[in-house]
Amino acid sequence: MTDLDRRSTSLDDIPAQGGRPPAEHRVVLDTSVLVADPTCLTTLGAVDIVIPLTVIEELDGLKTRPDEVGRSARVALRTIEEVRLRHGGSLADAVPMGDGSLQIEVNGIQRHLLIEHGLDPEKPDNRIIGAALGQRGIGPTVMVSNDAALRIKAAHLGVDAREHRPSRVAREIQPMGWRVIDVEHTTVDDLYGDGSVDVSEITALAEGLVDPTPVGGTEEPRLRENEFVVLRAGSQSALARRRGDELHLLPPAAPEPWGLHPRSKEQRFALELLLDPEVSVVALDGRAGTGKTILAIAAALEQVIEEQRYERVAVYRPLVPVGRADVGFLPGGLDEKLDPWMSAIHDAVVALTDRRSSSDARRMV
Repeated sequence: MTDLDRRSTSLDDIPAQGGRPPAEHRVVLDTSVLVADPTCLTTLGAVDIVIPLTVIEELDGLKTRPDEVGRSARVALRTIEEVRLRHGGSLADAVPMGDGSLQIEVNGIQRHLLIEHGLDPEKPDNRIIGAALGQRGIGPTVMVSNDAALRIKAAHLGVDAREHRPSRVAREIQPMGWRVIDVEHTTVDDLYGDGSVDVSEITALAEGLVDPTPVGGTEEPRLRENEFVVLRAGSQSALARRRGDELHLLPPAAPEPWGLHPRSKEQRFALELLLDPEVSVVALDGRAGTGKTILAIAAALEQVIEEQRYERVAVYRPLVPVGRADVGFLPGGLDEKLDPWMSAIHDAVVALTDRRSSSDARRMV
């Protein structure tokens, strides 16, 4: 369910007729919504989504950015393009999308109303408001934006303007990398005895770990490759990792790269992947202080210095300015300028090695 406004019902609560949303319920999206939550195109439910052409132009200007904004713009544009190609190549008229529809609004901008209220119709934000005013002539219309100024102006012109809050389902799409599965005692015994069990043998799969819609007549497990599992049977438990069609028991002894011992199952899972040469990319996510940096540095030092699997350690960090203090305006040479961004790396090296200070660590990294 998507909560757009605490004072109103969700868009999912708009009644549908015959499996299709009533044509009079239209939702106009602006650029800020698609950048904040590109999945909203498929999670808003049974509503008719209208995207002004101005929004497409703004997304096109954002798509080359290397940050999360650019990624979201590309995801939104790809989703719109897929819908366009599925329905003959044009979105000038509304086409079915999920339980609702999608339309790119080219005309219908109420320029005279914008001018009457002192708004420049050539500004992108004002054109989005003008498009919402045009849709209001067809039926009840909601304009959704995360831009407070845009909502204030739209409401002044009589448009129902709401803020978008991503649905709980959309926020939970990102996988954790591990899960807990309740199984029979025999499954845990088999895992300890044989070192592995077939994924299909886990009885808990029937309780939601198998996609409800079979592909090609066979059920596809939702357990991803390299995903970790805590198999639990009463007081018994076991840690396993999916590889191919099997769950493999993790060794009793946890890896200790560069002398670092994992303090939680999550850190254990991270080290298993970081030290696996068959895994090319590992993304660690978590709150500050959970060990992401020191785990990565320890695994890197182990494989470069001890195992000599790789030639060198390369550390990259985004240079996000703090306030107005961009890198070029900071005092000192290059090392001094970068020290605030690299201090966590240097601290990890000091903690893991016999380096006594950050200055010693700088010579190593």
